[in-house]
Amino acid sequence: MKSQVIRLFEDTNGEGFVDVHADHNGSEKTLNIQTATLLAQHGYQVLLLPIVDGPGIKNPDAFLIREKRLIEFKHNQTPTASAIDNEVRDAQKQSDLVLLHILSEIKPGALLNGLKDRIRRSEKVKALWLIWKDELIQVTREEVLSGVLDAKIQ
Repeated sequence: MKSQVIRLFEDTNGEGFVDVHADHNGSEKTLNIQTATLLAQHGYQVLLLPIVDGPGIKNPDAFLIREKRLIEFKHNQTPTASAIDNEVRDAQKQSDLVLLHILSEIKPGALLNGLKDRIRRSEKVKALWLIWKDELIQVTREEVLSGVLDAKIQ
């Protein structure tokens, strides 16, 4: 039987990798692979999950193998607080761990405003990971609201 998972990337020390399910397709596939590769470079073992469309179906983008956690990726391409708000709002429907990959030239203040406003209203989000200027930042919901995140992205 043919495997439905393809290894697309393995880091040089062999700790991190990206496996992609054959049914992980759609408009976000390229960006999801880019984000997963950055995580693998930080030692994470990432499985990009199949895309399943249908009403009411949770469909997170990836599974972190060692951590045994589902994670939803969002890619910020519009440099506004409202875009950040919308991305986190949509992501929380898929997983309580949200990764926001900042691809826009958003200003730190707008990023923080969008995150704090949405996280305050989104109790489902337990942890937020950001890829900001090629750095992986990991914070809890409480750290976003208490200001810990502010110092990390200035």
